[in-house]
Amino acid sequence: MEIGNPGRLVVGQKLPELLSSAEIRCRRLFETAPHGIFLLDAASGEVIDANAAFARMTGYSSRDVVGRRLWEDGPASLRALGQELLEQTQRARYGRYTAVPLTTADGRHTCVDLVTTTYRVGTGEVVQCALHEKASWGDAATTTNHQAACKMAGLHAIARVLESCEDEDEACRVVVAGAKDTLGFPACTLYMSAGDRLVARDGAPTAAQREPAPTGFEVAREARGADWLAPVLPSRITLRVGNFGVLETTSPVPGEFGEEDVRLLGLLAEYAAEALTRIREEASLRAQVILDPLTGLYNRRYFSMAIAKEVSRSLRHGHAIGLMLADIDHFKQVNDGLGHAAGDRLLREVGGLLRSTVRGEDFVVRYGGDEFLIVLLEMTGRPDVIRGRILAALDRWNAANSGSLPFPLGLSMGDATWTPKSGLSIDAALAEADQRMYESKHIALNGTPQGSAPLSSADGEKPRKRGKMTAWRGATAKRSA
Repeated sequence: MEIGNPGRLVVGQKLPELLSSAEIRCRRLFETAPHGIFLLDAASGEVIDANAAFARMTGYSSRDVVGRRLWEDGPASLRALGQELLEQTQRARYGRYTAVPLTTADGRHTCVDLVTTTYRVGTGEVVQCALHEKASWGDAATTTNHQAACKMAGLHAIARVLESCEDEDEACRVVVAGAKDTLGFPACTLYMSAGDRLVARDGAPTAAQREPAPTGFEVAREARGADWLAPVLPSRITLRVGNFGVLETTSPVPGEFGEEDVRLLGLLAEYAAEALTRIREEASLRAQVILDPLTGLYNRRYFSMAIAKEVSRSLRHGHAIGLMLADIDHFKQVNDGLGHAAGDRLLREVGGLLRSTVRGEDFVVRYGGDEFLIVLLEMTGRPDVIRGRILAALDRWNAANSGSLPFPLGLSMGDATWTPKSGLSIDAALAEADQRMYESKHIALNGTPQGSAPLSSADGEKPRKRGKMTAWRGATAKRSA
């Protein structure tokens, strides 16, 4: 299991934000734990991390063991336990091995107890191994300290996984699973703010919803034990998760939770808030790269990235890709007569109209100026159905917005279909769609087929001279028609 994800692109590489203060605190607690703790990937047996007490007890630093299979090339005494111990940790959630002889790196002989705890982290499992010097094991205080150290080590692992989460659903799953499996809370729910309500989130496709508190979310998330969050139970901890929601654990057992439970859950809530903040900031940065800021549609940069992947997928499965270009008729007249603000509103309206007519797997691109590109994936024929939907949507828009424009809103459209067997490139298919759109534009403005008369109109729209398509496609400036 890969706890980190160094290959993941973080837009902007915001390293100071990624190295959060909560992670620093968690790391400090892990490093200062009184017992030697090391974490293993349950699947491979590789060491994920080891604290300072482990180095003191064994003479092996974390640098010596991280990334290595301790059972194969670690300290001789632990290596002697062999594959059997690793298999046992994979079968059981908890294990204890007493009087394990340990030979340190400098040849010193001692005796330790080894306690293993297996818990889920994200989609995988981690085995937490704690080494106790034999003389210190057995009293109640040491047992309590061991349990606290184990939970802090678990929090450290959760924080590292949250750093690698790429979406909110994944982060919610890690938080809820960590509270239950690592911290041992009997029932835990993460409520996220969604408008005027809180939604129970654990990353599952469906989530229970609760109506908002009468006093509003801002007050409710500050509360400790608001009755509307969960049925009234004898024990409950409700903590704020930044500006995102609340994290709540409940129990039917009176006096189930103590101050240490509040502290642990509070740390988890901090880690969750920081992870969610990072995820949303990164999503915002990614959107700036691939989305058109005016319409919210994908931009040409996204199209260039996405179409290469779709072509590769189509070549494997034999699917066709439909390309439809659409250009707003008389758009120059809107800008000149009503102003650019009206033109911007019309672009947003048309963008939303086109997005509402395509299938979920298709996508719409603002291709440049008042021109839009609809990419139809896995086409089985010509895109006449989509064209019909767009025309029907235009009729509804004109009926609902009668008088808002000095003319009915119209789109000139042209389409082409790329197939794996056609032998044509995507650029060639785009050129074909563009030519058909241009012919449609000619008819819309002149009422005559292309070549019958010079293209002109009262609003000054003129034909675009069609040079080589490679040069024309390279232009990014808005075209006048």
